[in-house]
Amino acid sequence: EMLFGATPFYHANHREQGRRIISEDVQFPEDYEQGHPAVCSLIRKLLEKDPALRLASFAEVKKTTFFRSYFPSTQGWQQLEARQVEAPFVPRLDGLFDTSLFVRVQDEEQDYGSDADSDFGY
Repeated sequence: EMLFGATPFYHANHREQGRRIISEDVQFPEDYEQGHPAVCSLIRKLLEKDPALRLASFAEVKKTTFFRSYFPSTQGWQQLEARQVEAPFVPRLDGLFDTSLFVRVQDEEQDYGSDADSDFGY
């Protein structure tokens, strides 16, 4: 979702979306995956269906190719945890609840399909 702005298993019908989450593997555009294999691998490992194979600990996440490219040594992680790493971007805010950097979107009413009533016995 962070990469493409849509959930990886999206479908307008919630039952179909649930089925996709349970039974389908995450897919990436081929050209994106070829250009960014480390992030695609990380996401696949995070969304692994089998809990025994899924990334489950911070230690495992740190060992992925994606994060090793940013923190090749344990010293880098220690500096990050000690808050000694300078942030690449620090926004200027006018207060605790300043939302000026968020993009405003117009919410649209969504049609969730005609089978919604049957879920509730109507």
